[in-house]
Amino acid sequence: MKKIRVTPEMAHAWLAGQANNRKPSDRTIAKYALAMKQGTWLADPRMALSFDENGRLADGQHRLFAVIEHGAPVDFYVATVSSNVLDLMHECKARNLADRLMMGDGFEAADARAIAALGVVLATRFEMNRLLCSPQRVHIAHRTFRPDEIAAAFTWAKCDPIEVTRQARSLYAMQPSKFRLISASLIGYLLAQNAPRVKEFIQQIVADEHPNRCPSAIVFRRQLGNTNYSPSHRLALLSRAYNSQDAKILRAGDEVEDLDGGCFPIL
Repeated sequence: MKKIRVTPEMAHAWLAGQANNRKPSDRTIAKYALAMKQGTWLADPRMALSFDENGRLADGQHRLFAVIEHGAPVDFYVATVSSNVLDLMHECKARNLADRLMMGDGFEAADARAIAALGVVLATRFEMNRLLCSPQRVHIAHRTFRPDEIAAAFTWAKCDPIEVTRQARSLYAMQPSKFRLISASLIGYLLAQNAPRVKEFIQQIVADEHPNRCPSAIVFRRQLGNTNYSPSHRLALLSRAYNSQDAKILRAGDEVEDLDGGCFPIL
């Protein structure tokens, strides 16, 4: 194994001669390229570019496509591996965010999953309207977050991750089993706002008693439970119901004031 500086031209050549591989993910390539541009990408021997015994690229296509998108040289470790080792690599299961929270912070599995789900919503909201990372509309879960970024999001929201997610799961369970339209992560987001009467508002919503559910219950239910809508759309719908009982319908292009004074763009 050795460390070399890989140029976009080298990446093109290696990709052209690689072994058969899966279809590249544009989202993964963009995530890697952003890390390279921000200077947070690190060369690590545990994440070496792998070549088979015939010199063909066997693992690392997304990283090389990211080098091309980045348009500048990036340091990598490279290694030649046997077919047996490659078989073992293909069997490895990637660790998701919940796994990393459970292993690194000692959370129980159920708490780790809930904290990861809510943390992504909080972290994305933090970037959208606090750091202004992008002036364009952003989908919730647009990118992958690290455990330290999730911890920072809970610190920003001034809430305890275990306490707020357990409260959210308790309120989620109050909904009729066939009509659990508000996910635990969305309920947790509202709880994390610490806004006046927000707990009362959530209890009314999950019990189907909020005034906004009566005169236009069909429209509200259809929008809130429509999985084709982005999470930001559903969060905005809940925020609009909280801020104004008269505003019932959301359309693409609307911007809705959130509980903390920021705005949600509707996708």
